[in-house]
Amino acid sequence: MLDLEKYPALLTTAEVAEATGLSVRRIRTMIASGELPYRNAGRAILVPKSVMSEVFEPTLAGAKLARAATSDASS
Repeated sequence: MLDLEKYPALLTTAEVAEATGLSVRRIRTMIASGELPYRNAGRAILVPKSVMSEVFEPTLAGAKLARAATSDASS
């Protein structure tokens, strides 16, 4: 589960990366592909905190399962 309480209502790509554990490059790829809604504020790309859980909870859960399966297979 994402702990987003310390973040503002609109997050920068760096803040999204920090909160999710993904790279800034991956966040920008998700924005470019339309996977992640965003808003422009001048030149800044901002992601609404309100969409973070619905977009990232399934993604992060799947990544944890994949890592667990890989570590189990190597044991």
